[in-house]
Amino acid sequence: MRFDVCVCKELINEIQDVSARNKIRKYVSDNDVNSLLEIINAFCQYDIITSRAESKIRDEKDLYLLSLAESIDAFYIVSGDKDLTELQQHGNTKIITLAEFKKQMMLT
Repeated sequence: MRFDVCVCKELINEIQDVSARNKIRKYVSDNDVNSLLEIINAFCQYDIITSRAESKIRDEKDLYLLSLAESIDAFYIVSGDKDLTELQQHGNTKIITLAEFKKQMMLT
């Protein structure tokens, strides 16, 4: 099974913003964040958001992820964010946890 992992500049910005928070800093070092960003740069596909999603999502700051999914016609959004996972689906995109994604990949 082959799949592409897609990111956008908004997601990179969120990773950097969240990882800089004091409550996160005690669990994640600068080296951890830099390593993650290097992995993203090496293995992920960068895409540009070209669509503006509309949704009744609880945290409107996550709308960019739904917009990215629309823009690239994504099969999945994989997230641990309950504001996203409780939606279960956005258009043609299924919204699932990493555990669910792993299970799905085992069945394919």
